[in-house]
Amino acid sequence: MTDIATLTLTADSSSIKAANTNLASMTVATWNAQKGTGALAKAFAVVTGNATASRGALDKVAVGAAA
Repeated sequence: MTDIATLTLTADSSSIKAANTNLASMTVATWNAQKGTGALAKAFAVVTGNATASRGALDKVAVGAAA
């Protein structure tokens, strides 16, 4: 398994693909391990809420600038 933390990017696309595959499988494993606790869903809700709040603020600035 390619260690993503120490992966050296080269022209060798196979090593990059392997790292991406490993990252994807680790992501799935982490999600599966955490989804029973609801921790990731709560974190996702917070991030989504923050993004929505930021978007709302930016929309207000844009409307003010257009007025």
